[in-house]
Amino acid sequence: MSDNKARERILKAAKEIFSEKGFDGARMDPIAQTAGVNKALIYYYFKSKRELFDGLIEDFMVKTRDIILRVFKDIDLSQEGDTHSLFDQVFHYLEEHEAVIRMVMLESLKKGSSSDTLFQIVDMYLGSEEELLETAKSLGILQREISMDQMRVTEFFTLFGPIIMLILLQDDWVEYYKMNKEDLHRQFSTALEQTHVRHHRG
Repeated sequence: MSDNKARERILKAAKEIFSEKGFDGARMDPIAQTAGVNKALIYYYFKSKRELFDGLIEDFMVKTRDIILRVFKDIDLSQEGDTHSLFDQVFHYLEEHEAVIRMVMLESLKKGSSSDTLFQIVDMYLGSEEELLETAKSLGILQREISMDQMRVTEFFTLFGPIIMLILLQDDWVEYYKMNKEDLHRQFSTALEQTHVRHHRG
């Protein structure tokens, strides 16, 4: 088994066990058994359970950010309505990784726990200040000057937070309000375009 394949199997198993048991309840032995590797190999890649958890989150965010940037480049966000295609693709990807999102939120909201992991995800998503601002300008997302502090607040509370809530609550929402998921996504995309995207367009 190659190094990359072994690491991927460990991360996949960790996602399953952490999602089922939570961080505190997860143990390395079941993760090793699920991954089909010995426990020593897990510790070769990750020195502790916390490092494994952080590695899982980092792997998820790196892939998420790559997908979002790739989709951005195929869509003209300076035009009204073009954001719907972007959001649909992002929603689909995040739905497939709902377990990771739920895991992070549960850990962040746990009494006595820190929200550092959640904020680190935001920082990882945003990237460096220069990279973020230049990318946003080049893709037509940002059409006016904005400070990094304002960008961080805007992205977290008008994009990142709402999308998390959609992914976690959409099944309950469509059941309670008797609507289909496609209509919910379309209306959510419209709300984001009229708030978050319009804010950036100035």
